[in-house]
Amino acid sequence: MHKNIEIEKKYKSIKHKLHYSLTTNGLLLKDEKFDFLVKHNFSVAISIDGPKAIHDK
Repeated sequence: MHKNIEIEKKYKSIKHKLHYSLTTNGLLLKDEKFDFLVKHNFSVAISIDGPKAIHDK
């Protein structure tokens, strides 16, 4: 993710805006990673999947 942010800063222009989004189950989303996502305006979706019988309803 950090590499994407570096590239965006290098080539950023008023004409073009990048928007980042991430879908995760949230298990590894600790404070440090969450702070990074907030700082760089990521849109974050948390996917809550369960057993097939419940998930597929």
